[in-house]
Amino acid sequence: MLNFITRVKKSDYEDICQKMEKFNIRGICYGASIYWIMDIISNQHSLLRLIHPSRAARYQRAYYDLFSCEGGHDFAKNHVLKSVEYQLRQKKCNVKQSNGRFSSRKLLEFMLAPRPRFLDALENFSNIENMVAITLWSNETRGHVVALYRNKNNGSLYIYSVGDGIAKWNSTAHLNVDNLHNELAKNDICRGLSLTSMLLASTSAKLDAEKLY
Repeated sequence: MLNFITRVKKSDYEDICQKMEKFNIRGICYGASIYWIMDIISNQHSLLRLIHPSRAARYQRAYYDLFSCEGGHDFAKNHVLKSVEYQLRQKKCNVKQSNGRFSSRKLLEFMLAPRPRFLDALENFSNIENMVAITLWSNETRGHVVALYRNKNNGSLYIYSVGDGIAKWNSTAHLNVDNLHNELAKNDICRGLSLTSMLLASTSAKLDAEKLY
């Protein structure tokens, strides 16, 4: 089950979203989730428990500009994630995005699997390292983005949903895609949504987040 380490006040979250809408930016989950994983990889651990509207707005703005001016959700999502992938690679991370070879579910199964596990012998991608992920959940009318961090020392999984807070998965023995989805839905996160896209990154570097969580 999920145990929330820190909770976001709904009133604070709704106030931030209303302020974002004044600048024609709807929502904040995409931008905030990206900055959460980038803070982990960059060892900016003091920022992890905060919502930074101005920082999140950069990615959120880029997404909606591409969405409205170019080619819709898939086009905007792919271009924003390419930017994130580039930044992660600059920090010496191995990065994979869901595509024809690796489905979103396969990437998430790999991230949650008991250790050690290799995604592909030719990819040199192992789940014994610190891992972060951006997961996109959606249906025909709405979507939500959730960020994940898995600690290489103890295998614990941490979940960040900007409107809810940071939660820890308490039982790694039962960590799988379906159980995670059910727990998210039970906590009113991603209820009625399906996993549609994912970016996964791993690093062998020592991270401050290993000690923080």
